[in-house]
Amino acid sequence: MKLKEKYWHEFFVISICIKTLTGLVETVSGFLLLWMSPAALTLVLNRFSRGEQMEDPQDFFLIYAHQYLQHLTSGTKVFAGLYILSHGLINLVLVAGLIKEKTWAYLVAIGVLISFMTYQIFRVAMNHSLPLAVLTVFDAFFVVIIWHEYNYLTSKLANSK
Repeated sequence: MKLKEKYWHEFFVISICIKTLTGLVETVSGFLLLWMSPAALTLVLNRFSRGEQMEDPQDFFLIYAHQYLQHLTSGTKVFAGLYILSHGLINLVLVAGLIKEKTWAYLVAIGVLISFMTYQIFRVAMNHSLPLAVLTVFDAFFVVIIWHEYNYLTSKLANSK
């Protein structure tokens, strides 16, 4: 393996680890969003962010999260919960295929992520959602890494025949 490819592969492995972690966080967050009231979610946010609130009461992300929870309607809550939950579960399934080096998983992952990104870009343009914009950038980055790893894997398989 060339040095450049080694770095790309290491980057791929790190990205897979991050995607696994975010998939788990999204799955748990989706469940919490679906089954907890906005008031209960606010209590959880306050409990876990107490130290950060004391350190920086003007923290942009905490202010944003509190404002989001204050204006959360039941329809938005269900939609956001299902979207986040499905995004997390789909990512976990795709990561499992990528870890096992299943060639189908690379193409499916790229297709699914581009589908999610298309919707997310539309939502960001309509609602200016910062978390969705960050998720979209991360997904785009991941698509590039998956594409590179897929090309490397398929050329390696072709050369071994």
